[in-house]
Amino acid sequence: MLINIVDHNEEVIEEAKKVFDSVHHGDLFDLEVEAVVSPGNCFGYMDDDSIRDFFGYEIEDKIQKLINKEGHLNVGDAFVAKTKHEVFKYVIVSPTVFLPGFPALRLAPYKCMTNILQIVEDNNIGSVSMTGLGSGFGGLHPQYVIREMFRAYLDFGRIKE
Repeated sequence: MLINIVDHNEEVIEEAKKVFDSVHHGDLFDLEVEAVVSPGNCFGYMDDDSIRDFFGYEIEDKIQKLINKEGHLNVGDAFVAKTKHEVFKYVIVSPTVFLPGFPALRLAPYKCMTNILQIVEDNNIGSVSMTGLGSGFGGLHPQYVIREMFRAYLDFGRIKE
């Protein structure tokens, strides 16, 4: 599986370059990957979200319907939604905040990354792009976010050995 860290935040990029192999300054859709990660909120609201802008409101509606079956997701949970796009086939949703405007919980980067990796493996997804989980609207420091994401990546690999 190819994990791409893609972000507009220079601090996220610099920290990610220290530990991840594939790091790109820019937009989630700059790289052709099978899946993109939406690190939004527990109810699937995609305000100011490039994923909704790319796929349209249909993807937000689909995600919210899937979430509403359970009431809401917990921070760090994750699920996958299929798209109708030929290249970007999946959106993986893993909330880092409860609601827009709430700060990210410190456990979010690690828990989100672990659950994202499990979904990628379970669905045989070859490539995924994600931002620094919790470093945007969640307000967590980029160094902390990348350290926790990488720790989850390493732990996930150890569990699978």
